[in-house]
Amino acid sequence: MDTDACKAISRLLVDQLLHAGNVDLADQLVAEDFVEHIPISHQRPGRDGLIEALQTIRTGFPDARVETIVELEEADLHATVERFTGTHAGSFLGVPATNRSVSFLVARIARMRDGRMVESWRFADTRVLKLQLGVLPSLDDSGSFGPDIADS
Repeated sequence: MDTDACKAISRLLVDQLLHAGNVDLADQLVAEDFVEHIPISHQRPGRDGLIEALQTIRTGFPDARVETIVELEEADLHATVERFTGTHAGSFLGVPATNRSVSFLVARIARMRDGRMVESWRFADTRVLKLQLGVLPSLDDSGSFGPDIADS
């Protein structure tokens, strides 16, 4: 596949499947035997697993947006560094809605074949996400974790 086609597919995946929630297009954009090498918690394999993962993200962050910061292509590979933003307005991976805004980086490498994404490696800065959701303690001014950690 040429690099422009890889870029177009990647952008459609974000715009249509994540932003618009149009999962009906998944059949056209994602191979049935799609492999996510770094799945989110409890993500099943294949295209159906990706659809469920995207629905999980959209449930937790209904206003989710992904902005591409860096984009590179080489043959059938498309790599991006993206900024994910959204409001945690619904349950996400067992964390009830906090109504907090989040912003964190995601790096993704996707392999395309015959006009579809066939593989993906996604690295999300989940530490920053957990800090912003309040499910991971932050460092206090002294640079150490707060007393709630030391006392437990």
